[in-house]
Amino acid sequence: MAVKRIVQAVAILATATGVVLGTQSAALAADKTGSITGGQFAYIDGGNILTVTDTKRDDAWAEVIVFNKRWPGGALECRASGAGKTKRCTLAGTDTRENEKITLWLRVMNTKGKYSAKKYTTTA
Repeated sequence: MAVKRIVQAVAILATATGVVLGTQSAALAADKTGSITGGQFAYIDGGNILTVTDTKRDDAWAEVIVFNKRWPGGALECRASGAGKTKRCTLAGTDTRENEKITLWLRVMNTKGKYSAKKYTTTA
């Protein structure tokens, strides 16, 4: 019985402090966010963290493509597939310079193979 109360207390404390299972990214505010039907993303400049979430139950996917003209290949993709699934990607190691303009394309593919897309611009 005492162990159960300790576990409950730890869970309450973890929730209250914003620390869940050792992750702290929830405490960081996103510098750029966007959404369209079926997907959403958040970009956190500190650490160059990108998350994309597939928000629609349709057996399709959502992705963010990040463009920078200086990168080999010019782009980095971060894709989540499955309703409620989130993928976390990092731009670390992509030679992104401070205050450099980057383009983010949020794309969602439906089950018929058609894309919906929206463009966002921010600085790294």
